[in-house]
Amino acid sequence: MISIVLLVSLFHVLTADTNFSVEVLFTADIRGAVYPINRFGTQCSASQHNETPCSCYGGAARRQAALAKAKSSMNTVAIDGGGFFYGSGLFFSTLGGIASLDFFASSGYEGMALNYLDIAAGVNASDVSGGLFLADYLKSLQNELSSPFHAVASNLDINSSDPLNSSLSTYSIVELSENRSLGIISLLEPKHLEVLSPTYFNKMILTETALTRTLKLLRSLPAGEPEVVVCIITGTPANVSPDQDLSREAAYWAQLKTLVGFSIGVDIFILTGADTIDGSREFAVIENFADEKVLVVAWGNRYGTKILKLSMVFNDLGLLLSNDEEFPAVSSINLNCSADEDAATLVKMEAYNSQVDSILSNVVGSLPVMLSGEEASEGDCTEFMAGGTGCGCRISSCPVGQLVADALARATNADIGLVNGGSIRSSITQGPVKSKDIIEAVPFLNEVFVMENVPGKIIREALAQSISHLGQGDILNNPSGAFLQVSSGIHLQWHFDETGAPIVGQIGTNLKSSAAAILDDDHMYSVATSSFIKQGGDGYEMFEALNHVPQGISVYEATASLFSELVTDLDKINETRISQTKGSVLSGDDSCRCIPMPSWAKNCTPVLFEGSLTCAPPDHGYGYCKAWDLSRPYCQDSDRAFCREPFCFIDPTQCHGSNFSYWASSQFPGRYYSYATCGGNARIWREAEALGSLKHKTLRAAVASLDNPMHYRLESNGTIITGFHDGGLTRDLTGIWIDYFLEVSRRGEFFLEFHQVSNPSYTEQTSRWTACVQDVQQGLLDLCIGNFWTTEERLAKTSFLSPSSVELFYLFTRRPVLDSSFATAALAPFSPFTGRLWGVLFVSMIVVGLTYVVLDPLFSVSVSSAMRLLPRSLYTSMCEMFSAGVEISKELKKPKVSRKAENVNVEGTSLHQSGAQMILKIGWGLFILMTTAAYTANLAAQLTSQAWQNEEYEIWRIV
Repeated sequence: MISIVLLVSLFHVLTADTNFSVEVLFTADIRGAVYPINRFGTQCSASQHNETPCSCYGGAARRQAALAKAKSSMNTVAIDGGGFFYGSGLFFSTLGGIASLDFFASSGYEGMALNYLDIAAGVNASDVSGGLFLADYLKSLQNELSSPFHAVASNLDINSSDPLNSSLSTYSIVELSENRSLGIISLLEPKHLEVLSPTYFNKMILTETALTRTLKLLRSLPAGEPEVVVCIITGTPANVSPDQDLSREAAYWAQLKTLVGFSIGVDIFILTGADTIDGSREFAVIENFADEKVLVVAWGNRYGTKILKLSMVFNDLGLLLSNDEEFPAVSSINLNCSADEDAATLVKMEAYNSQVDSILSNVVGSLPVMLSGEEASEGDCTEFMAGGTGCGCRISSCPVGQLVADALARATNADIGLVNGGSIRSSITQGPVKSKDIIEAVPFLNEVFVMENVPGKIIREALAQSISHLGQGDILNNPSGAFLQVSSGIHLQWHFDETGAPIVGQIGTNLKSSAAAILDDDHMYSVATSSFIKQGGDGYEMFEALNHVPQGISVYEATASLFSELVTDLDKINETRISQTKGSVLSGDDSCRCIPMPSWAKNCTPVLFEGSLTCAPPDHGYGYCKAWDLSRPYCQDSDRAFCREPFCFIDPTQCHGSNFSYWASSQFPGRYYSYATCGGNARIWREAEALGSLKHKTLRAAVASLDNPMHYRLESNGTIITGFHDGGLTRDLTGIWIDYFLEVSRRGEFFLEFHQVSNPSYTEQTSRWTACVQDVQQGLLDLCIGNFWTTEERLAKTSFLSPSSVELFYLFTRRPVLDSSFATAALAPFSPFTGRLWGVLFVSMIVVGLTYVVLDPLFSVSVSSAMRLLPRSLYTSMCEMFSAGVEISKELKKPKVSRKAENVNVEGTSLHQSGAQMILKIGWGLFILMTTAAYTANLAAQLTSQAWQNEEYEIWRIV
């Protein structure tokens, strides 16, 4: 589509005969459904397909015939939106996508978008990304088609080393008649990919960036940009946060209009997946953007039971034309029993089905009764506030779900097994149970993960997420797959509060690892679940950060292994583990019960919350568990979570020995409350209470310096001011941190007022940042905003937020080189002491030697004689002092006369030893002994270590 729109109307009138038509046939989310399925999404048997064909929908034979019939010209383009081969059917589990590949290749598709399921199909312990399997699949498809067929994923940044590099494209081009063309763009949704393949999630680029880049590539094609561009979006557009004030549908539409608005060049947006808006609704609208018409179609269909057909007319400029009567026409081709079946495809389909039956025919156990695994149906399991009752794995306990949860716990020896109801797809019939029956019930091949140390409060939070969807209006027709089935030993009680919100009540436990009869928020439990739930799927983000151990088995394998022991456990399998209590009037656990209203209770108790003083009625919090805050003014017309949490006042003496946490009330002095005994969550209230203390208040803030992009000043003329500006740090501030804290203040309903850091603090501190911290310490400011180094000095002054980022520093040094030169070896005997120390020793010997000579009682020579005799005296003194102990011993043993006889003069120098000389010799001998010991030790160390070259380098040489 060309962006030139001037004089379009006049040109259209003059060239009306150059208009051209395009038809798009579109399938998506077939999910390996080669064989037809029933209305519950379970594969039909061969007998059902042949004897009651109208109870079966879709299938490769009907799809092949419908596509062939609808492709009337070169301008009819068949595109698949992804998720073709992997999903909840039997065929992928047994044949690994071979059958789907065969039928895709023969169906005449011109384009294929990528879906998160295509990547998830190959995720396993040896390839956590899933890329290797998908690359092999697409290469096999290219070989089958004998053409360079590429799947499209426009918002994946794939490099040359990625296995998908040769089989994945940013866009694809389909040739139309009269040298025209159609371009295909595809945008992966991030929500599921983040859970199932973090590797490829991290390779995603922003939706806006991907669209802009791809459209630019299309406009620069040598053959010219395509006249028609189709953009396929799998799920909600990424990177756009919905406005909390809008309903879900309106918020989604606002996101979509934002996306479409800047995507000038796209003619058709097709939104796939059951998550579109409210889960199943389909729509088609024409939107006008920049004087161009854009067709937006939301289409939610799984298992290939329908084909979307778009019939459109474009003028010669590639602009979409529309009128209410003729075009564009949006319709669906239903693949029910009225649809023809391609004969050749039917033969192959039946052959593949027989092969699957043969592979999965082994009997793994037997059931005396049927175990129900329906998603949702009428029954008396759950009574909904909006009216009606229902049962099923997505809204209540169900036998197959509890069987699978028990299997996970038993196969891994975990305390608790959890499985989401959305992964349970069929019942297991009475009689012999085959592998086929189990894989139909739990068709997803997710690996089993075990989390060893899960606090009870996290399990409570997960169970709250499990029931959070039960308050939705159309729950029976559109149940969420997030409802958790739990293993034996867990009994959850829940109820609807006055607003219709589901509330977790008491959670009973009967587990080997804990003697407590009630779930202990602080106790550590081991939990087995699927990789999908562990990685945050279905909203279970509370599990993401916990450590886990992959078990190397799938949920299907764990379930199959349980059947040898199943007969004795049937009573447990059919027990009710999740029960709804009628109403919210509970008295708490027996070990920590709610206390009745005392006689002294006043008519009105003043309560201060969020800066407002209100009156609490005398019975507030007394007698039973209830969401008492719902009746308070601060919860009127509010959806804050703490308003729906039940609590009551308790007796601290009784609760002190229980397993339930309780708190002293700040609003009601002298009273104690407990959320835990009522099944509520005190943390939600505590956080709201802390935030409430800031509501409507003004906090004094400052920045120490202006720094782009964190916190800088933006002048009215667009000039960015950075650095330190005296008196200019309080106005026109913007930047990442400024915007962040302004948004925090908006959500917390308080205000920020920017001040200058005080001059005394600037004077006392060498750092402007430390000066700002000092102002906080002294109460002159409430907070300093910016990137701070949390030094010991600053930490001593005040507290800091948790780090938002951490900068790592590395010290690089050159690897030392062994020094084996001759000079090093020759100088080795001298290496124990430094040159300076050798000098000190030498001088010491000279001084001591001279002193020794001078101390001779017979010393009386001229200066010239003394200098002449100095070398001999030094030599004599050194020899004697090295053997001081021996010489002293000899002197003491000699007779006095003998010693006198030996006092002779040698060239005028007396060898008579005085007492002073002997003391000097003793001291010197000790000095020599210590010096020799130190030398010997250092020399030994030097000889046993390697010599390295000691070089100094400039920093630029190291880098």
